[in-house]
Amino acid sequence: MTPCTHNLEPTAWKKARRSFPWQVRVDGSGAGKKPVSADLFARFIPLAQTKIGLLPPAELSEEQVTKLLAAIVDQK
Repeated sequence: MTPCTHNLEPTAWKKARRSFPWQVRVDGSGAGKKPVSADLFARFIPLAQTKIGLLPPAELSEEQVTKLLAAIVDQK
């Protein structure tokens, strides 16, 4: 996984009508190539409503990362 970067994939959330400008790239060892929906993401990561849209927390816990990666693998 890469460090969190601003607008790594600027169009990644375009169809979701939500804004997630801070992103990480996950290697292909276990994750599918299918994008993660905002709804799937929100099941594991609490999103805060801000003036610029919904934002995830600045840091994720080990448990949040584990659950999110498992969900990504399961959606293949």
